[in-house]
Amino acid sequence: MMKRADLAIYLSGVLPKICFIVVKKTHNTRLFLYDEERKLTENVAAGTVIDTHIVHPTQFSFFLNAHAGMMGTSNAILYHVLYDEIGFSSDEIEQLTYYLCHSDVRCLKACREPAPVRYAHDVAYNARYLKKRPNDHQNSRQNETDENEENNATLDDIDSNVILIDENLKDSQWF
Repeated sequence: MMKRADLAIYLSGVLPKICFIVVKKTHNTRLFLYDEERKLTENVAAGTVIDTHIVHPTQFSFFLNAHAGMMGTSNAILYHVLYDEIGFSSDEIEQLTYYLCHSDVRCLKACREPAPVRYAHDVAYNARYLKKRPNDHQNSRQNETDENEENNATLDDIDSNVILIDENLKDSQWF
Protein backbone atom coordinates (compact mmCIF):
# COMPACT_ATOMS: atom_id res chain seq x y z
CA MET A 1 0.00 0.00 0.00
CA MET A 2 2.88 2.37 0.75
CA LYS A 3 4.37 1.67 -2.67
CA ARG A 4 1.10 2.63 -4.38
CA ALA A 5 1.03 5.87 -2.36
CA ASP A 6 4.63 6.53 -3.38
CA LEU A 7 3.74 6.04 -7.05
CA ALA A 8 1.03 8.68 -6.72
CA ILE A 9 3.54 11.15 -5.27
CA TYR A 10 6.63 10.29 -7.31
CA LEU A 11 5.21 10.38 -10.82
CA SER A 12 8.68 10.03 -12.35
CA GLY A 13 8.66 6.36 -11.39
CA VAL A 14 11.87 6.55 -9.36
CA LEU A 15 10.81 5.51 -5.87
CA PRO A 16 12.86 6.23 -2.76
CA LYS A 17 13.92 3.29 -0.63
CA ILE A 18 12.15 3.06 2.71
CA CYS A 19 13.33 2.23 6.20
CA PHE A 20 10.34 2.07 8.57
CA ILE A 21 11.18 2.39 12.28
CA VAL A 22 8.70 2.54 15.15
CA VAL A 23 9.87 4.94 17.86
CA LYS A 24 8.35 4.17 21.26
CA LYS A 25 8.72 7.16 23.55
CA THR A 26 6.59 5.93 26.45
CA HIS A 27 7.54 2.71 28.18
CA ASN A 28 8.50 1.63 31.68
CA THR A 29 12.09 0.58 30.99
CA ARG A 30 14.76 2.67 32.73
CA LEU A 31 18.49 2.15 32.29
CA PHE A 32 20.96 2.67 35.14
CA LEU A 33 24.61 2.11 35.95
CA TYR A 34 25.36 0.74 39.38
CA ASP A 35 28.51 1.92 41.16
CA GLU A 36 29.64 -0.91 43.48
CA GLU A 37 32.01 1.25 45.53
CA ARG A 38 29.58 4.07 46.28
CA LYS A 39 26.48 1.84 46.23
CA LEU A 40 24.74 4.35 43.95
CA THR A 41 22.89 4.19 40.68
CA GLU A 42 23.38 6.80 37.99
CA ASN A 43 22.09 7.51 34.51
CA VAL A 44 23.71 5.86 31.52
CA ALA A 45 25.85 8.15 29.38
CA ALA A 46 24.50 10.01 26.37
CA GLY A 47 24.83 7.88 23.25
CA THR A 48 24.38 4.57 25.07
CA VAL A 49 22.82 1.86 22.88
CA ILE A 50 21.37 -1.37 24.27
CA ASP A 51 20.68 -3.87 21.50
CA THR A 52 21.01 -7.20 23.32
CA HIS A 53 19.40 -9.06 26.23
CA ILE A 54 16.42 -6.77 27.01
CA VAL A 55 15.19 -6.24 23.44
CA HIS A 56 13.17 -8.46 21.10
CA PRO A 57 14.94 -11.82 20.70
CA THR A 58 14.48 -12.23 16.93
CA GLN A 59 13.56 -8.83 15.49
CA PHE A 60 15.80 -5.78 15.28
CA SER A 61 15.07 -3.42 18.16
CA PHE A 62 17.27 -1.32 20.43
CA PHE A 63 17.21 1.28 23.18
CA LEU A 64 19.07 4.54 22.63
CA ASN A 65 19.75 7.09 25.33
CA ALA A 66 20.75 10.03 23.15
CA HIS A 67 20.71 12.80 25.75
CA ALA A 68 22.49 13.52 29.00
CA GLY A 69 20.22 13.37 32.03
CA MET A 70 20.36 16.87 33.47
CA MET A 71 18.00 16.19 36.35
CA GLY A 72 16.22 13.00 37.34
CA THR A 73 16.23 9.81 35.35
CA SER A 74 17.17 9.65 31.68
CA ASN A 75 14.56 7.89 29.60
CA ALA A 76 15.93 5.91 26.68
CA ILE A 77 13.79 5.52 23.56
CA LEU A 78 12.90 2.10 22.16
CA TYR A 79 13.36 1.73 18.39
CA HIS A 80 11.91 -1.20 16.47
CA VAL A 81 12.91 -1.60 12.81
CA LEU A 82 9.92 -3.03 10.92
CA TYR A 83 11.08 -2.71 7.33
CA ASP A 84 14.45 -1.82 5.82
CA GLU A 85 14.70 -1.59 2.05
CA ILE A 86 17.89 0.42 2.25
CA GLY A 87 19.92 -2.35 3.84
CA PHE A 88 21.33 -0.47 6.82
CA SER A 89 23.49 -2.43 9.24
CA SER A 90 22.40 -2.32 12.88
CA ASP A 91 25.28 0.03 13.72
CA GLU A 92 24.33 2.40 10.87
CA ILE A 93 20.70 2.66 12.02
CA GLU A 94 21.76 3.20 15.62
CA GLN A 95 24.23 5.90 14.58
CA LEU A 96 21.71 7.59 12.27
CA THR A 97 19.07 7.76 15.01
CA TYR A 98 21.67 9.17 17.41
CA TYR A 99 22.69 11.85 14.91
CA LEU A 100 19.04 12.75 14.26
CA CYS A 101 18.65 13.42 17.98
CA HIS A 102 21.13 16.27 17.47
CA SER A 103 19.39 17.83 14.46
CA ASP A 104 16.43 19.64 16.05
CA VAL A 105 16.77 23.31 15.12
CA ARG A 106 15.06 24.44 18.34
CA CYS A 107 17.52 22.82 20.71
CA LEU A 108 21.28 23.23 21.07
CA LYS A 109 21.77 19.93 22.91
CA ALA A 110 20.83 16.38 22.07
CA CYS A 111 17.12 15.70 22.34
CA ARG A 112 15.51 12.58 23.71
CA GLU A 113 14.03 11.56 20.35
CA PRO A 114 15.10 12.21 16.73
CA ALA A 115 14.07 15.53 15.20
CA PRO A 116 11.72 13.99 12.58
CA VAL A 117 9.82 12.29 15.42
CA ARG A 118 9.57 15.57 17.36
CA TYR A 119 8.42 17.42 14.24
CA ALA A 120 5.82 14.73 13.42
CA HIS A 121 4.53 14.97 16.98
CA ASP A 122 4.22 18.75 16.65
CA VAL A 123 2.40 18.46 13.32
CA ALA A 124 -0.04 15.92 14.76
CA TYR A 125 -0.60 18.09 17.82
CA ASN A 126 -1.26 21.18 15.69
CA ALA A 127 -3.64 19.23 13.43
CA ARG A 128 -6.29 19.95 16.06
CA TYR A 129 -6.54 23.41 14.58
CA LEU A 130 -7.27 22.28 11.03
CA LYS A 131 -10.39 23.78 9.58
CA LYS A 132 -13.51 21.63 9.80
CA ARG A 133 -15.85 21.37 6.83
CA PRO A 134 -18.73 23.86 6.66
CA ASN A 135 -21.38 21.10 6.78
CA ASP A 136 -20.35 20.25 10.33
CA HIS A 137 -23.38 19.14 12.33
CA GLN A 138 -22.76 21.43 15.30
CA ASN A 139 -23.97 25.01 15.17
CA SER A 140 -21.80 27.93 16.22
CA ARG A 141 -23.64 28.52 19.53
CA GLN A 142 -23.02 24.92 20.56
CA ASN A 143 -19.35 25.29 19.58
CA GLU A 144 -19.04 28.32 21.85
CA THR A 145 -20.41 26.43 24.85
CA ASP A 146 -18.43 23.26 24.20
CA GLU A 147 -14.99 24.83 23.66
CA ASN A 148 -13.44 22.92 26.56
CA GLU A 149 -14.76 19.51 25.47
CA GLU A 150 -12.54 17.17 23.51
CA ASN A 151 -12.85 17.49 19.74
CA ASN A 152 -13.66 14.13 18.15
CA ALA A 153 -13.19 15.15 14.51
CA THR A 154 -12.38 12.42 12.03
CA LEU A 155 -10.31 12.75 8.87
CA ASP A 156 -13.56 13.03 6.89
CA ASP A 157 -14.48 16.16 8.89
CA ILE A 158 -11.31 18.02 7.95
CA ASP A 159 -10.72 19.91 4.73
CA SER A 160 -7.84 18.26 2.93
CA ASN A 161 -6.53 21.05 0.76
CA VAL A 162 -3.30 20.41 -1.04
CA ILE A 163 -0.50 22.47 0.46
CA LEU A 164 1.89 23.66 -2.21
CA ILE A 165 5.41 24.32 -1.06
CA ASP A 166 8.35 25.96 -2.74
CA GLU A 167 10.56 23.72 -4.89
CA ASN A 168 13.56 24.53 -2.67
CA LEU A 169 11.76 23.10 0.35
CA LYS A 170 10.59 19.84 -1.20
CA ASP A 171 12.06 16.66 0.24
CA SER A 172 13.24 18.47 3.36
CA GLN A 173 12.01 18.86 6.91
CA TRP A 174 10.39 22.20 6.16
CA PHE A 175 8.06 22.18 9.16
